[in-house]
Amino acid sequence: MKKNLLFCVLIMSIFYQAHAADSKPDLNALLSAAEKGDKQSQLEYGKAILNESRDKAALWIQKSEDQGSVEALFWLGYAGLGKEQPIFYYKKAREKWSPKEYNDFMATIFFGARYFHDHV
Repeated sequence: MKKNLLFCVLIMSIFYQAHAADSKPDLNALLSAAEKGDKQSQLEYGKAILNESRDKAALWIQKSEDQGSVEALFWLGYAGLGKEQPIFYYKKAREKWSPKEYNDFMATIFFGARYFHDHV
């Protein structure tokens, strides 16, 4: 099981990198919403600045997780931003998601948001 999970994370990271270049978020709008406490904006802003400042990204992603974002748990592990080993965050996220939420998230990571919205 551990090997399967790690393999899935590796594959997801490859697909994510390919799809991440497709969209450029409005950082000012994300930051404004994140500062107002919107957990999805906190996560998206953290992801958007990850390559510029890992410390700031970790702060925003952790804020999102503190508000209950399960996707933020995944990102703490995926980006190596958490205090624990990545597998800890993957398992914790998997435990909190329903099977449908998990499958939807995986479809989005593997095939991108366009695929997910076209097939729901």
